[in-house]
Amino acid sequence: MNLFFIGQCVHDETDRHEGVRHSNFRFCKNMRDANYMCETVTRDSKSWWTINGGYCLPYLFAYHTLGLDTSAVTDKCTFSLRCALSNSLDQDCECKNTTACHAMVIDSCREHIYYPDLGSLLSPYVDMVYVRDRDWTNKKPDMFLMTGEVKCIGYQIIIYGVAFRTFVEKFQFYAYRVSENILCNTPEAVQVIRDYQGPHYDIDCWNNSKTFNNRSYQVSFLCQTRCISKYRVRDGILDCFPSEEVSTNNNSCPQIQRHRLQCSSSELTCLLTGELGNWATSCSNGRDEFDYKNGMILTRNIACMERTDSGCAYLRNYIRMSSYDNADDITIANNSILDDYSTTTIPFRSYCDSLFNTRSGIDETSEFCQKWICFNTEYQCLSGQCISPHWICDGKLTPLAIFVLTFYFSSCCCR
Repeated sequence: MNLFFIGQCVHDETDRHEGVRHSNFRFCKNMRDANYMCETVTRDSKSWWTINGGYCLPYLFAYHTLGLDTSAVTDKCTFSLRCALSNSLDQDCECKNTTACHAMVIDSCREHIYYPDLGSLLSPYVDMVYVRDRDWTNKKPDMFLMTGEVKCIGYQIIIYGVAFRTFVEKFQFYAYRVSENILCNTPEAVQVIRDYQGPHYDIDCWNNSKTFNNRSYQVSFLCQTRCISKYRVRDGILDCFPSEEVSTNNNSCPQIQRHRLQCSSSELTCLLTGELGNWATSCSNGRDEFDYKNGMILTRNIACMERTDSGCAYLRNYIRMSSYDNADDITIANNSILDDYSTTTIPFRSYCDSLFNTRSGIDETSEFCQKWICFNTEYQCLSGQCISPHWICDGKLTPLAIFVLTFYFSSCCCR
């Protein structure tokens, strides 16, 4: 369900070609996450073309003639690749089918084609590479190139020359933490050196250093390739690979605990305020998404825009009390956001009708509604909800749409 279009940050583990993360579609409606590489994606069952400035358009235009794209003149290889990947979306393409475009690429390009040609676009250490002689109906790259310099613990990795790697489906292509882990663990070779004098993280992560007020640094050694503060462990944000955010890691962070959410006395966390109510549960008991005592979904009920807002005061107290409350009696089996305390019973057809019938709103989530089957007399929205045909183009938003727009216009931000 593509609800996350307004003001969202696309996760770096999202497959930018398919727009999918963990089986859910998560991409920018304005295609910004595919800018400069529009031809490599298929969104809304359409092919896209990269115009000057990197923006994506899905129309069958003569982009060169209209002055929207100059690659036909400035870079014949890039233009040929765009024609091949988009099935000649540009009417100025000399080739009009996949076979003809394949021949055009062969004539215009070298063996390995870097796209986008401006280099590492969405990850600082990775370039997409296409092989000249290939099946151009497949939009994903054939290989990737890891390059550049990166700080590691004890040394700096420097890659010289060209080091191609085979692209595999499971590779987290745009996750820079994964790239750093691969690079830092690359053994020295002809094209790779470890510079122990260059910029790097201290071998002991400055464990013996003092802060300005003569306190010891709170250092974590959970990351294999970078030094991080202990306060960044279980704060809801992934800082390294393998992740330090897994539920088996506990972190009480007592010095700042009054400012961080603790999931429970047995699951010690330091969750940042921004991780509360973001529809991505970080606590195994769902405490960061649902206030069990007051029966409130944090996303829907807490408005905190200014420091003086009542919602901000509520969140400050909610976080502060998490250090004292024993939340271990909250269990996924009995009292979770997923089963609404196991006490709410709603009619079968109340699911996916664009109306929230449970306190958690679970009856309208994308995981359920995307595969929901509507009555023949109903209209099914792209989000999966079933509505009356009389609601179509009546100038009114559905309750679900009102909630989504209100929430994301008023409270969503990127960090």
